[in-house]
Order: sequence, then C-alpha cells, then structure tokens
Amino acid sequence: MKRLIVIVFFALTAIASYAQESLIQPKVTEQTELVSIAFRLAGADEFVNNDVAGYAKAIDEYFKPYLKHELIQFIKKLRLTTSIGFDAVMSMAVNLDIKGGVMLKENLANVSHDKRWSEKNIQRFIELLNRFYLDSKFNDFFNSQRLLFQKAENNFSTVLKEVDFNWFEKFYGFKPKGSYNLIISLTNGRGCYGPSVKYIDGHEDIYAVMGIQQIDSSGVPIYTQKTIPTIIHEFNHSFCNPLIKSQYSNMKPQASDFFKLVKDKMYAQKYGTPITMLYETLVRTCVIKYYQHIKASEKRINGMVFAEKSKGFIWTDELLGLLSKYENNRSEYATLNDFMPEIVKLQNSLSPKKLVSDFENNCPSIIYSNIKNGSKKIDPSTKILLVRFDRIMDDGFNGTSIGKKGEKFFPEFPVNGGAKWDSTKLEWSVQVILKPNKDYSISFPAQFFKDEKGYPLKDTYYLDFSTKGN
Repeated sequence: MKRLIVIVFFALTAIASYAQESLIQPKVTEQTELVSIAFRLAGADEFVNNDVAGYAKAIDEYFKPYLKHELIQFIKKLRLTTSIGFDAVMSMAVNLDIKGGVMLKENLANVSHDKRWSEKNIQRFIELLNRFYLDSKFNDFFNSQRLLFQKAENNFSTVLKEVDFNWFEKFYGFKPKGSYNLIISLTNGRGCYGPSVKYIDGHEDIYAVMGIQQIDSSGVPIYTQKTIPTIIHEFNHSFCNPLIKSQYSNMKPQASDFFKLVKDKMYAQKYGTPITMLYETLVRTCVIKYYQHIKASEKRINGMVFAEKSKGFIWTDELLGLLSKYENNRSEYATLNDFMPEIVKLQNSLSPKKLVSDFENNCPSIIYSNIKNGSKKIDPSTKILLVRFDRIMDDGFNGTSIGKKGEKFFPEFPVNGGAKWDSTKLEWSVQVILKPNKDYSISFPAQFFKDEKGYPLKDTYYLDFSTKGN
C-alpha cells in the first residue's frame, strides 16, 4: 500500500510539474517592442522588417515626428562605434522594466551578457530611451495595437502547448531557479534570440524572443510545428552558452581552426567569432537531442544533422553521438556541465580539414541553370526557372529564397508556383513572373535541397540577373 501511495505521489508530482510548465504564456511585451522600434527608427537592418505590413505602417506613421530624437541619433552612433545589434539589443530589452517610465529591473546581478554594452552606454541609453518613451507617449501606441498582439499570442499558444519543457531539466541536469519566458516580437523580423536575466539572489529568468515566421491573409502572425525547433533552440542558449564559456580556453585553438574553414558560412548567419560558432554547435545539436527524446523518425534526425553540417556546424554528427554517451551514463554525469570535459576532448581530437572535405565531397551541387548567374538582358517573357543537379535528388525537398541583394530584388511567383522535379530527379523547375528592365536576386538555400541519401546542397546557390526592356 505504501509503495502504491509513493507511485501515485510521484505521478501526481510529474503531472503537476508538466501542467505548471504548460502555463508559460507567449507575450508581446512593451519593453521589447520599445527597444526594437527604436532600433528600427535608427535604421538597423535587422529590425527594419515589414512582414506584418499594417503594424510596420502604423509604426512609421506614429513615430515619424521622432526620427531625429536624441535617442535615435545616439543609437546610430552606438552602432557605428560598438557594433551593437541583433542579440545584444534583445539582451538589453529583457533587462528592462516599465513602471510609468523605463528603468532596469531591480536586483540584477548583471545588466547584460553582451560585452558590446559598456556601463556608460547602458546608463545613457536608458536615460534617452525613457525620454523617448515619455516624449512619444509610447504606451498609447502600444495599447492601440493590443488586438494584433492578442491575436499573435493566441496563435502562438497552440504551438507552445506541444513543447515538453520538462526535457530541459531532465537533459541538462538542472533547472534555472527563475522562470521560462516566451516573448513574441513583431519588429524583429525573422530574428530569434535566447537571452537570460540573472539576479543577485541566484535566480535566473530565461527567454526565447521569437520573431515572425509566417503571416496569414489578414496580416496576423501565425505559428506552426515548424516553430518548435526554434523555441527549443532559443531556450537552449541559456543552458549551453555558459557551458561553452566555462571551457572556452581549452577549446579556442581548435575552434579557431574550424572557424577559418567555415567562416563564410558563419558570417552569412551573423556569427562572427569562434565562440559564437561553438554556442551554436552545442545549441543546435541539443535541439536534435530533443527530437530524439520525442521519438522523431530516423529520417528526420538525419536530415537535421545534415542541415546543420551544411550550415558549417561540421561536427554535429560526432557531437550527437557523444551526447548519447552522456544520456546513457547519467549516474556518472549528473549534469551536462559534468560532461563538458568529454566534449572538449572530442572537439580537440577531430581534424577540421578532413571533416569539412569529407562532408563537402558527399554533397550535391547545382551544375546548370537556364538563366546564368550574372546574365544581362534576359527576356522578361521567360516563364520557367530551371536548375540541374549533379546527382539524383530527393524530390520531397525544394525551394527558393531571397538572394544576396535583398527582398526587393526577389521575383514574383504564381500563387500555384508550378514547382516540380522531372522524371530523372536531376532537374527542378519553377514558374516565375519577370518584368522588363529589372534586376533580380534569388537563392537556392543549401538546406532546401537534398540528394537521395539525405546530403544537402554543398553550398547555397545564388542567382543574380537582369531583364531587358520590351
């Protein structure tokens, strides 16, 4: 009878724990929108996004009188002298509180984890941000958009219920003393970030700041199961980054060698240093461990591994195998922190050049396109864009994306774009709508195409061309 009571107690505890984690509610917060909008007004490209067209228009119209505000001028100078942008911006936003005005949260152990923020710049930024908040009556604007925010929050809630938040504690071996928080940012574009806030009493709140993934016909953000890997990714940062930092002195020489070989791919993803590459390597591999935990198919797991390797995280496969050793020996390694020396040993035992060459030699390439890169005076009546590969491809994967020149140079495609593979699975084509006297820029992302063995395209293929006049 006692044994039955104990079993029931633990079962109820587990249910209560899961129910508690499921109470995490996605929120559009005033702090993140305030900071993102300020950086948008300062011309920071990563925050100048018009996917939510009605919201973007409302921002530009409401804040037009404040384009020359001292805050905006300060941010412009700040970006030139410190390169503050992307994650550094959101790491500041989550440290802020708004109580009639803008201020730092109370009892912070440290303001920001990003070294780009100096103490002097933090103080000046908050002073000017508060002035901007009051001068512009920002709260009035924020409240005017609450219906849109509520729709986005409701759409995200459905997806969030599918995330097993208990996995984080189980896998990493500990749970932050603070809370999980998911913030939706409608001004971040597709950018997503994983900052955290630490307090002097040892509590730590971890965040996933989620950008825009998809828009419905009414202009409201929507979220699907495709969002879940990004949620796991961003929360992983709060666990993984400190682990890498603690061992970086032992990993730096070899990590630098890896970085030199994949730096172009890293720079394209805005990862400018070897330590950032290591953060991402561990974070992304742990995302794959989550999908193994929820029993994803072997095909999906292999696809995730190949996708990360194609992005330059070249030892994902080896790290994934090592993390299985960790999972199978938890009596010896209570936490992932205990296991970090093994991860260091693995990285330092690998040959960067061999790993890169072995992987690239197995990847398919695009060997022909009916419109050649750099072409001038292409006939605007051309209706088909066709590419040919050097081997048989998996016909379940395909697609195009924005090219090197940006979104405004991306062509129009018919609603039912007519994308298809030929019978040999060597050629893929898509219908396209071109206009006279116009420059175009398209990409065929490496992760969008895979061969029949699962290997992704060796490199993202870029296609720039222009059309002639009528």
